[in-house]
Amino acid sequence: MNSKNSVLPLVAIGAILIGLTLAVFFLLEIERTEIALWALGALLLAEVVLIGGLIALRTSTSPANGIFLKAGVTSSLIIYFAATFITVLISGIFANMINVFVLLQLGIIAFFLIAVVLVATFAKSIANRSVIDAQKVNNHEPKRGGF
Repeated sequence: MNSKNSVLPLVAIGAILIGLTLAVFFLLEIERTEIALWALGALLLAEVVLIGGLIALRTSTSPANGIFLKAGVTSSLIIYFAATFITVLISGIFANMINVFVLLQLGIIAFFLIAVVLVATFAKSIANRSVIDAQKVNNHEPKRGGF
């Protein structure tokens, strides 16, 4: 399966998710306050990051550390989306404190970026350790009592 065919379902899911978010916001009787617009923007950003990240992971070719990297980044993407979704659901609490809502969103983004950097760093160290272990195994050192 080529990368175009493997990405197409993710693009379709992303378009449906964004379309559904916009439909809910504009078709339901949601009050168009400033906090509601900030919440909509935060949710749309989280959806774009989630789908874009999944597409990037799907199309990337990574070495031996691929499983750890893909699992860690996918988990980070889902946690980022869930945290943003929860804050959007309770955004009414921040009606008079929009700056606190924006700072909360920036904090969530910062934690997400830190998690992704840590996952990438650990994935690289695991890959390096795997290479060193493989070199030790393939070193053909004589066994005890061998020639």
